[in-house]
This record gives sequence, structure tokens and C-alpha cells, in this order.
Amino acid sequence: MTQDQYFNTIQLWGKIPLTKKLSVYASLPFHFHEKKTLQEDIRINGIGDLNLMGIYQLLNSKDNIHQLNGGVGVKVPLGKFDEKGISGVNPSFQLGITLRKQSSDSKLSD
Repeated sequence: MTQDQYFNTIQLWGKIPLTKKLSVYASLPFHFHEKKTLQEDIRINGIGDLNLMGIYQLLNSKDNIHQLNGGVGVKVPLGKFDEKGISGVNPSFQLGITLRKQSSDSKLSD
């Protein structure tokens, strides 16, 4: 089966300095995905998952040209995720992620 997939994204992003060494970064993507197969063409578009990140400047060169930064961030699931379409579909052909909880009934046998 032949298919063509196209993944396009536009992002709105910004970085706000809180102090001389600490800043907050955020990005919000808007996705345009398209899949063409012999049976049908599928198009999805919409807001993806919000990324929030704190960035801290660890080192700065004497001439202020080079920096070493560290950061930690989270991904906030805002994009739609179609559970029905998960089997047999490229996971990238979704607008967002899914969070799954493992059932306590799954046990490993000795």
C-alpha cells in the first residue's frame, strides 16, 4: 500500500527573563498533517501540546559570547489525541500525546 504523509508545524514561542540567570520559555505548536493513501486522504490540523521550560544559566564566558544553560520542562497535553486511530497509525499523525495509566492487574510471573 502506497501512502504519502506530510507533517507541517507553525509555532508561537517566547522566552521571558525572570532574573539575570533564570528565564521561562514556552512554545505552542499548530500542526497541519496530511496523509494520502489509495483509499482516502486524511487531514488533521489544530493546536498541539504546550511546552513550558525553565532555563538557568550555569556558566558564562568572560567575553559573554558562550553560555552553558540547564533547564527542565513539562509538556501540557492540549492537542487532541484519537484513541481509536492509534492502532496501525503513525503516532506522529496526532495533534497531541496521550497519558496512560498502567492497570494494577498486570503482574509479572516468576
